[in-house]
Amino acid sequence: MASPREEAKARAREIAKGLHLLYGRPPSITWTEEGHLRVSLRLREQPDEALTMATLRVMEQGDRYGHINRLDWQAIWADVHVKMPEGEQ
Repeated sequence: MASPREEAKARAREIAKGLHLLYGRPPSITWTEEGHLRVSLRLREQPDEALTMATLRVMEQGDRYGHINRLDWQAIWADVHVKMPEGEQ
């Protein structure tokens, strides 16, 4: 049986794989200060509706997800939480 960290890594890799297939380049996977894995991808173009809907289907595999919109750049991200068994948190 995989550890909670390994399960979170596997989920993050699946999200990253889906985003890579959609956008043609690999997203980054990093650890957040809160101890979650974050899959993120900087957007180079404004996605059309079909790509947006496909992106949401991939991103909702995470525990939280969102979009960063700045004047000169945009990014999407999904967090995957390490789910510890009850009593080990």
